[in-house]
Order: sequence, then C-alpha cells, then structure tokens
Amino acid sequence: MSEEILSTIKTELAFFENANSQITPDRQLDTLPIDSLTEIVLLVSLEDRYDIEISLVERKSLETIGDLVILVEQKMVSRPIAA
Repeated sequence: MSEEILSTIKTELAFFENANSQITPDRQLDTLPIDSLTEIVLLVSLEDRYDIEISLVERKSLETIGDLVILVEQKMVSRPIAA
C-alpha cells in the first residue's frame, strides 16, 4: 500500500519541475518546490482518494514524505468501515 500512496503523491506533484524524480520517503516536506496552497491541495487530494482526514496538528508533525505515507496508511487502517 505504501508504494501506491507514494505513487499518488508523485502524481500530484508531477506538475512541478523535477519534483517527481526527487520524491522519496526520506525527502523533507519543507524542501519540496511547492507553496502552502499546493501543499493543502496535495493533502486534500490524499484525503479524498483514501477517504481519510488529516488534521492541521497531524500535518504539522510531518517532516518527510515517508511520514506522510505512514500517516495515510494509519488513517486507512483506523477509519470506520461503512455499513
């Protein structure tokens, strides 16, 4: 699953020059060539795709792409199952 999430992040960031080739789990989020609005768009895209919610507090705790992938995985496992 983590490879799929990483691929989704790469796809979302593919619009930015050279960003896609440099998206690795150990990449620091604050070194990405994106602004805060683009970061929000990325997070909302992940929320929509994986039916999760990422809080501002959770976002502030993320340091790397790998942290984001792990958070999305944890949210997917802990989300309620629809009846």
